[in-house]
Amino acid sequence: MRIVYFIRAHRGPRQVARLVEALRHEGARFLIHIDRKVDEAPFREALAEPGSTDDIRFARRRFAMNWGGFSLVEATLSGMREILDGGTPERICSMSGQDYPLISNDAIADYLARQPDTEFISYGAMPPAFWPPGYMSRIERYHFYDWTPLVWPDNTNGVISRRATYRLRLVRKLAHWLLPRRPIPVGFSPYGGSAWWCLTGATARRLLEMSDAHPELGRFYRYTEHPEEMYFQTLLLNSGMDPARVRGEYRQNELGDYLWFVDWRGKASPRTLREDDLDLLLASNRMFARKFDAEIDSRILDLIDKARPAHSIRLPS
Repeated sequence: MRIVYFIRAHRGPRQVARLVEALRHEGARFLIHIDRKVDEAPFREALAEPGSTDDIRFARRRFAMNWGGFSLVEATLSGMREILDGGTPERICSMSGQDYPLISNDAIADYLARQPDTEFISYGAMPPAFWPPGYMSRIERYHFYDWTPLVWPDNTNGVISRRATYRLRLVRKLAHWLLPRRPIPVGFSPYGGSAWWCLTGATARRLLEMSDAHPELGRFYRYTEHPEEMYFQTLLLNSGMDPARVRGEYRQNELGDYLWFVDWRGKASPRTLREDDLDLLLASNRMFARKFDAEIDSRILDLIDKARPAHSIRLPS
């Protein structure tokens, strides 16, 4: 099975290299997108160390990825397009540089091969039950996470001072509350979920075609909060595809059948996983997990590497 892993990263070159090495198998290929705001050279150096890099490419187009902004959607769409320009793989998996596999590569390929028409992406009609109350403001209100003025007080050599950052946040908040609410483009029902997914190559191509055919949807999501957690779900669930093919629906405030383990613990961002989380991870019945930080705890990755060959999951077939 040919699986292309599209990995977005902005830190931890050696951790990204370790992730790639962990996922390497005969059918795997990798497209790495490094945030344009950071130096790509350390990542190229780290990924060159294990040996041959015939299975690794760095994205031709790099985007300055801003937390909460549409730039993350743009980077992913560009990556999908670059992958599909070279043919249609069986799978495209969108990952971060702080993810890690919990089972062997043979088990990953076998599981996906047994479900060739299933799309793995968490989703729920907006607002998903799993999200906190009030999150419709993520799409109903204007958000400007990608907007940074070229000329700004206290801007020195492109670095905005802390005082200027506070001013920028204030301007964004005022725009958020003073501008009118916005309706989603006609013909689309909004969905939300996670930024990390594993789709068939054919469906990824279909979503690209839909994205090109409906630029109004991109214009709308450009001014939403964390559109990478909504844009692809909205495209997919409005594509006319049989919902039975999509696995990952939110039910009763819990994640559905989804390939990633993420520990939110009631916070707005995932908890960093550590050595004492190993039993939790192995009991999660998931294929991947996030997030890890080798600078905080690399021992957990060592323990996962030891457990992976014998570990299996029992997700529904």
